[in-house]
Amino acid sequence: MASEAFVLQAQTAHSRGRYFDIVELEEFAHKNNTPATPAVSLMYALDAQLPTIVAEGIEARWARHERMRELTERWAASLAGTSIFAAAGARSPTVSVIKLPDGVRGPDAVKAIAERGITVAGGYGKLAETTFRIGHMGDHTVDGVQRCLDGCTGALTSLGVAAR
Repeated sequence: MASEAFVLQAQTAHSRGRYFDIVELEEFAHKNNTPATPAVSLMYALDAQLPTIVAEGIEARWARHERMRELTERWAASLAGTSIFAAAGARSPTVSVIKLPDGVRGPDAVKAIAERGITVAGGYGKLAETTFRIGHMGDHTVDGVQRCLDGCTGALTSLGVAAR
C-alpha cells in the first residue's frame, strides 16, 4: 500500500496516466487485486537491469538519455521536411517519433533504414504512413544513436529527403 500522503498527492495530479495510476492501483490493492494484468516480464527485466543502472547512477543515466534525445532532435531539424512529432516540452527522453516529409512513407523509410543494418520502429495507427520511431533509452549510447542517425540520413537521402 502507498502512503496516504502519496495517494493524496496523486489525486491532484493533472494527468495520472493509464498504467501507473497510483490512485487506481491503491483502490485495487485494497481489494487484493490489480486494475490490469501486471507486466511481469518487465519486472524480470528490471531485476536484470538494476545492477547496470546502479553502476552507472540514475542521474547519469537520465542525462545520457537527454543527450541522445537532444542529438535526435538536432538531426531531425537538419533534414528538409522532417521534424519531431511531439511538441517541444512534451518530448520523451526515451523515444522520438520522426515526422517524415510529404511524399515519404513511414514503411518505406523503415525498410530503407533496415537495408543499412539499422533497426527503427514504424509509426503506430494513423501515424504509420507518416512517421517512424527512434529509441534512445536503456543501454543505447550517444555514439550508437549517432550511428543510427547516420544510417537514417543515408536511407532518407535515398528516398529524396534533402539536407536543410
